[in-house]
Amino acid sequence: MQDKIEEMHKDMTHIQNTIWNIYKTFLENQNKEEYNRKMVQLMEEYQKKGERWLFQFCKVQFICWEDVIYEFAKEFTKDQLRKKVKRER
Repeated sequence: MQDKIEEMHKDMTHIQNTIWNIYKTFLENQNKEEYNRKMVQLMEEYQKKGERWLFQFCKVQFICWEDVIYEFAKEFTKDQLRKKVKRER
């Protein structure tokens, strides 16, 4: 029983750490398409494992982060437009 719990904890930790790394990469490169691709890859990884609850956990994390990424992407776009206007002046 304890081994199963440790394995579950390891998978949950992997999901959380991977999502955090995907998020940090998004902050650096502001590439929403890459963010989405990496999140889908992570969800597919856990879907293939056949553990429904892990896939659901991963999917819920994606849903929770999506609004954050969307708002940041809007701000990045606004900032890029401001910089472009300043350069054109």
